[in-house]
Amino acid sequence: SSNQAVIGLDGTVYPPLEDMTVSVMYRVVCKDDPEDFAVDHFKEVSVTVPGRYTASPSDNARPSVVPGIREWKGHSGNFSLTGSSRIVVEDSALHETAEQIRFYFQQMLGRDLPIVTAQANAGDLVLCLDDLPELGEEGYAIEIADQVTVSAHRPKGALYAGVTLTQILYQDSAHASLPKGLIRDYPQYEVRACMLDVARFYMPLDYLGEITRYMAYFKLNEIRLHINDNGGENDISFRVESRICLQL
Repeated sequence: SSNQAVIGLDGTVYPPLEDMTVSVMYRVVCKDDPEDFAVDHFKEVSVTVPGRYTASPSDNARPSVVPGIREWKGHSGNFSLTGSSRIVVEDSALHETAEQIRFYFQQMLGRDLPIVTAQANAGDLVLCLDDLPELGEEGYAIEIADQVTVSAHRPKGALYAGVTLTQILYQDSAHASLPKGLIRDYPQYEVRACMLDVARFYMPLDYLGEITRYMAYFKLNEIRLHINDNGGENDISFRVESRICLQL
């Protein structure tokens, strides 16, 4: 499956927000002899999976972020941050993630939202974990209404949701407004890397830390450093975890 968040490898179909075309390969198995099967490795089948919603002329346009949102259903109207907006954490496992999202809001938007465990109100950003295995470790769903609700299968997905919201808010002149709608987002590629050649050009550690912060802001998750030219394999790589970005 070219999109396992819509058609899983076990054949399960997860309805997308909008019509999605997925390329699949399949195996034909003899019912009487499971060892007798055939696979065409050179032919894909395109399957269009109907979306849950249909577009309306009054829908808000799809927000522009990097990388682009995979699925979007626009509603009408806008959500606005206020002086009393908060980050509401519904699962204790998301407290560190909430701090990281708060950091982005402070650095990129000039807004400092307190983190609370309380009943959500209009204008709040709500973080919760949900049973969404089809979205994987880095996928997430967002509902932008009178409050913004982020649902993810794992904390990293919730963090990337916070990055998406930060990018959308950054484009508003007041850094306060979001178009109402639904987002279902997940990476197309597991590894999204950047290579830096520190063998030919000295890069201070502070500069590397700055680069990892930029990378995390655009959901790049691996940095590779070419450390010398003395033959052989001399590259090292590590995951750009958000914790590293904050400490550096």
